[in-house]
Amino acid sequence: MGLARRTPVALVVAAAVLLTGCGVLTQDPAAGRPAAPAAPPPLRGEAARVAGAVGGLSAALRAGDVERVCRPNAVLTAAVVAEMNSSGGSCEATVESMLTDFGPPRLTVLGVALKPDLATARVRVANGGVVPLTLLRVGAGWLVSFSDGNDPLSALNA
Repeated sequence: MGLARRTPVALVVAAAVLLTGCGVLTQDPAAGRPAAPAAPPPLRGEAARVAGAVGGLSAALRAGDVERVCRPNAVLTAAVVAEMNSSGGSCEATVESMLTDFGPPRLTVLGVALKPDLATARVRVANGGVVPLTLLRVGAGWLVSFSDGNDPLSALNA
């Protein structure tokens, strides 16, 4: 085997060794192949409540509960719902279109950064991408807000 053929194989092996050593890629000893990354550690306190709010959005989308998703201050902030309703369509149409085109997203909260009355949840979506979702404290709870300046549903399907 010439050097040109060995180089890509060597790069793949080196990358796998590096990723395994960094904890990004783990080995499944039973199958002898890479396993999925380990689950994130459990969240506690306010971070767990933030994750619960993301879970509420995920549950409403999985249930197809468009009415709940689009009710101001139920899952999304009133500002997000108002923006979605004023941007040439409606929140309901946006959610229904998203569910038809992509299906309900599977969301996994990987971590939460907290500031007073503001949180950013790092959320893994079904395609493996990681999206920052911004949440605002409203009363005693947390609501999903704009994420990087976009409505959160668009951010989840990017």
